[in-house]
Amino acid sequence: MKESGGKARQIQKLTKALEAKIDDSLVASIHLPLAKKPENRGSFDGVVLQKLDEAIAQKFATLDESIANVAPDKEARAAVVKTAQGVHDAAKEASEAAAVALAEAKQAEADAKKALEEAKKSAANLGAELASAAKTLDKATGALESFKSGALANFNELLERSAPVPEAEATEA
Repeated sequence: MKESGGKARQIQKLTKALEAKIDDSLVASIHLPLAKKPENRGSFDGVVLQKLDEAIAQKFATLDESIANVAPDKEARAAVVKTAQGVHDAAKEASEAAAVALAEAKQAEADAKKALEEAKKSAANLGAELASAAKTLDKATGALESFKSGALANFNELLERSAPVPEAEATEA
């Protein structure tokens, strides 16, 4: 705007941006020279623009000085941030590991509950299974006794007998 002049809207934006940053009387008077083309400006306009440049340069110098004053603390703060980041990363890893462990524990709990339900069902059916096994045992014991007193006894009796001597041989003798 200083080199080619500015429009009212541009000057208004610049005025708002400079308010409370540089001298109010200077901000109030910048619209006069900036609204004109450079060839139409007078000596007063040049003084206003020169004072504006000086005020802006002084503001930059103040800001540069502030930056230079806080630069040594920057490294200390960076070290604190790095330490805090390390603590954060360690806590995040621990949190992720705990989340995995929690998921595994929940799965183990679900598996244990399922096994418990199956064990309860099995325990409820145990009486019926034992009764069925007792009946089967009684039947098998009865069948064994019947076999021992019947077929096995007859086999043993036949096994102990001696063969009869044929009668034709007995008369010759």
